[in-house]
Amino acid sequence: MQRPGSHPDVTRLCKIRQKSDRRSAEPVLSRCWSSFAQTLAVAAEETQSNRYYGFILLSTAVRSFEAGVVASMMPAIRQGLQLTYTSQGNVAGSPDYGIVPSGLLAMAIFKRFSPFSVLTIGYFVISAVSLACALLPSLHTLVAARAIGGLCWGLAAVHYPTWVNRYGPTDKRTLWMAGINAMLLTGIVSGYVIGGLARATGIATWETLYLLEALLMFSCGLLGSRFDPDVVRVEQSEAAGAKEDAKEKQSGDRKSFIPKELRALGGSGLFLCTLAAGCFQSGSVGFMLYFITQALGAVFHWSPRSIYIAVSLVITVGPIGGILSGAAYLNRVGGYQNYRKANGMTAVCAILSLLCGCCLPFAGGSPLLYGMANLGLLLFGAAPTAAINGIAVSCVPEAKHFASATQFAMQNLAKLLIPLLGGVVIDHLGHLGSICDKASIFVHLM
Repeated sequence: MQRPGSHPDVTRLCKIRQKSDRRSAEPVLSRCWSSFAQTLAVAAEETQSNRYYGFILLSTAVRSFEAGVVASMMPAIRQGLQLTYTSQGNVAGSPDYGIVPSGLLAMAIFKRFSPFSVLTIGYFVISAVSLACALLPSLHTLVAARAIGGLCWGLAAVHYPTWVNRYGPTDKRTLWMAGINAMLLTGIVSGYVIGGLARATGIATWETLYLLEALLMFSCGLLGSRFDPDVVRVEQSEAAGAKEDAKEKQSGDRKSFIPKELRALGGSGLFLCTLAAGCFQSGSVGFMLYFITQALGAVFHWSPRSIYIAVSLVITVGPIGGILSGAAYLNRVGGYQNYRKANGMTAVCAILSLLCGCCLPFAGGSPLLYGMANLGLLLFGAAPTAAINGIAVSCVPEAKHFASATQFAMQNLAKLLIPLLGGVVIDHLGHLGSICDKASIFVHLM
């Protein structure tokens, strides 16, 4: 006898229903697992991106440390190498001998070679030339080391903003962009303070600090080489780029000698205006950072220790405060992607910075007024940094590296010409003399 409910047909139906339930559950489990795996992959990618961004900040501070050392130790370098003011301008502008062409070279290099390989080799080259300068100090080796270092570092400086525009979080992209420039100035201030203390106390010479820079850049090379090349890359693949170029050649689209990316940039009024604003900003702020130490000593006859303390405070509060404040404001109004707000802020800051520069002749003999005018110039001059860099690399999406390279090359060309012209004019006038002479030189060069 069969028990109730154990009829063969009923049992068969129950088994069929259980199998059906299992089959319907399988797609759900598969979707859950796929979703979980995708979440893990995204989290891992974000972790890698955060780590590489941290490396970007670290390497930027380490490289800019050298600029602060040279600025603070310039009196010792001038005395040891017997430099004229023109030679000082040559030393001050020598990084731009490499940086300016690096922006142009980056257009071709990043289209053909992996950014990971290019940047890693660059870190080690900078370490090698810094070591050579520390062991064989002379005007020629110093200028050569700074120029070659500028060439290698310029490639990284072109790639970093492009990478942030691609991988930076949408709600923090402007702050990430500003962070690079803030760390650049943090490295300069660190080198300036350490160099100033070393010169004032006699603990170390500028050659010793250059040796330290060589060791730090070697460490950056080792650390950078441990990242996955795919984390560093901005474009999908070089093979894809080559395939696209081959397709364009077959279709006959590449009739012009000028690359299509440059043609796209030349047709963008927004990019051209941003480029002009960046050149104005870089030239005016660069002049003050190069000659502020010499001007304070010549006009007010301050002791080296007082000059280093004052300049460090002005640079920290001025450019770094301006960069972070400008980025914080932009982040609240939609980031640099809000072009109208970003361009409006850039225009206002440029006018205010110029007005502060024009106030220098009226500062008289007051260190307080002189410091306030310089502080205002640097603060307002640096505030639009994130806006300028962000707009440049995002306004023409198909030419990201070309945009960053062009903007970088032109900004540093302006920064190169200002110290050279300033040194020639100061040599022509004699000593820096009076604050009015120095200020009028600055305003006319702008």
